[in-house]
Amino acid sequence: MSIPPALVLSVVLAAAAPAAGGEVANQAPQANVSITLSVGRAGGTPSQAEKVFKLLGQEGSPTRMLMGWRTPIPTRSSEDQGGDAETTSYVYQNVGITADLETKAVGGDRLLVTGQVEISGAREGAATTPVGGKPPAIATFQQELRVVLKVGEKLRVAEGPDPDGGTLYLDLRVDRLK
Repeated sequence: MSIPPALVLSVVLAAAAPAAGGEVANQAPQANVSITLSVGRAGGTPSQAEKVFKLLGQEGSPTRMLMGWRTPIPTRSSEDQGGDAETTSYVYQNVGITADLETKAVGGDRLLVTGQVEISGAREGAATTPVGGKPPAIATFQQELRVVLKVGEKLRVAEGPDPDGGTLYLDLRVDRLK
């Protein structure tokens, strides 16, 4: 006895594609979350005030933040097309904070936070003003994250020496919003 191809196809389609709306209806709604990044410098002189950045998102979804400015970095060629004069062009770099993070519930009051954070800042003069004809030095801190945090508690996820003295740090906190 052979099984009609139409019956096989209908069974395969029924198994592969849930009834319209059935998959969404069975999922628990995801909580909105607030992710707080605190960046600061401890020790050294002068000590700087902590900077706080907040991202709002939803559990299980990527959350992205870009805050800062684009700094022109001058580059010079040794000669232009005619072979005599030097030319200057600009490459732009983001300076500030970039965060690509995602949260996922891992049980009770704990959330898994994954992603990366990059913090960049000018080390010489104003961000857009080269000092002494030199481009500004851009210090960059990058952190790849995969940590479990207790909701409402701050955790220091990175700390390192600051070239100007003291240490730079990055604290992270997540909260579920009601």
